Formats: sequence, structure tokens, C-alpha cells
Amino acid sequence: MDTRHLEFFVAVAEELNFTRAAARVQAAQSTVSAGIAALERQLGGALFERSTRTVTLTALGEQSLPIAREVMHGVRRLGEQGAQTKAGVRGRLRFGVITNLAWLQLPSAIARFQQENPLVDVQMSVSPRGSTGLAADLRRGRLDMTLVGLRRELLSGLDVVRLTRQPYVAVLPAAHRLADRRELGVGDLMAEPFIDLPRGFGTRDQLDAMVQTAGGQRRVAVEVPDLGAVPDYVRAGLGVAVVPVPVADVAGLVTIPVRGVPPWELLLVMRPGQPSPAVRVFADLLRAWTRRRSGSINEFTGNSPTSQG
Repeated sequence: MDTRHLEFFVAVAEELNFTRAAARVQAAQSTVSAGIAALERQLGGALFERSTRTVTLTALGEQSLPIAREVMHGVRRLGEQGAQTKAGVRGRLRFGVITNLAWLQLPSAIARFQQENPLVDVQMSVSPRGSTGLAADLRRGRLDMTLVGLRRELLSGLDVVRLTRQPYVAVLPAAHRLADRRELGVGDLMAEPFIDLPRGFGTRDQLDAMVQTAGGQRRVAVEVPDLGAVPDYVRAGLGVAVVPVPVADVAGLVTIPVRGVPPWELLLVMRPGQPSPAVRVFADLLRAWTRRRSGSINEFTGNSPTSQG
């Protein structure tokens, strides 16, 4: 069985589009179609239902996909095994990241990794669906590792390493009626319009779950896909926000601890099993890097206007 045909199959199954799959595997669409046809002959049945508008997996395709993914993962690992050289490891690293982690200085971490490992091809991406989308991409084999802020129960079956754990704070304009409080509960904020991320992002998911558990309702007045931009909308007087301490620049705003909300966790997530040398080395670097950066975050000290980056 030709592993290239398996690669075509996995790409089409994940993209559900032959044109996008062909671009992904850098082959002509006719070559991909011919490879799929050859694989279907070997397996004795159709892998896809095709129409002029849609491509869907058949029952045989659904059964074959996890096996094909595992084979392709093994082929990549075999190619990378023992690839240590004086210049570093070899291989490909597909890394997904949630947006705006300015305090972590992630570009510098990636630059250092590439300087130390120039033979690794690093491909970094974000997902418009936030942490939920990144976890889905990891499960589908589109990523090798990712940073997410999801609750752990949503990451079952994946290898999870906690990089840091930070409390949530409410972010309010200095003139807000609650600005002099030393602590707030989620219920204290329910009458306020919220600035938050879209559904699917980890912090939004956690806060929605907390509000639902408390039996309350909140109104999200503004959704922005970048946590770093949330304070700008609070400054403009459009609402309040609840964010993890180090994530966003809250200069000139009031930050107040929020009780009853579990701390936010930044998690490094990988597919289960033995990681490739590139994944292992980068994971080690990120753990050490985050420990240093987390130690540089000033401890939250009160409810006065403050700046945290």
C-alpha cells in the first residue's frame, strides 16, 4: 500500500474538498483523485461519497481514517527517528497557538528554538474558533502540538501539560460604580454588558460555564477575537470584562479579583503517544520558558488602576 495514497486520503478526509487537499499535499488534483481511486480498489470499497458540491466519508472511510492517520504518524516518526545532528533535530513542527500572549513573548521563544534547531520546519497557525478549534485541529492530525486555555474535560484522550495557572480579575473603568470593591463575585457583574471573546475560546467557555452553573444570565455586548483588545473596549465604556491576570494590558483600568472562578490554565497539548524529537525538544523549551516568564508577572496587589502585561 502506497503511503502517499494514505496521505491523500487523510488530506481529503480532513478537508472534505479535493482541491484544498491537493494544495495541502502539493500535488495535482488529478493525482490525488487517482491515488484515492487506487486505495479504494485495494480496500474493496468507496472511501468517499462525492457530489458536485460535497464530499463526505463513507462507512468504510470513517473506519479507515484513524488507521491511516496512525500509519502516517508512524511514517513521520520513522523519518525523524535518530535525526539528532550537531545542528539540532530534524523534522516538521506544526504548532497552534491562541492569540495575543504578549506576556509570554512567544515569538522570541520560537526564534530561539529555530536558532538552536535550524533543521526543523516550524509552521505556526491560529484558529478562528480559538482553543476549541485548535484542539479539533490537533485531534484531526493537522497540528502536532498546541497551546490552549480550555477546561481539561474538553481535552480527553490528549496529552496535557500545564504551563501556568493564573487567577481571573474583573476589568472595569476607573469611574465604574463597582470600582472601589476589593473583590467581586460573578453575580455582581450580571447586570453589566460584557466584553468577551467569541464562543469556542477557552476563557469564554469557562465563564459561560460558571454563569450557567450559578443559574444566571449575562449579556455579551461586544465580541472580539483577540483577548489583548478586550481592555480597549472597556476603556471606551462599552462594558466590563473578566480576564486572566497576565493576558491583557489593563493600564489605566481597575482590576478586581473575582471569587468563585477557577484559575485560568495555559495548557500545552499534544497527541497521545511518543512525541517526535522536534515536539519533545520544543515542549521542553516552552516549559522552561513559561516558568521564567510566569515568574516575571507582578503579583496582583489591589483594586487601583494598574498595568499588567
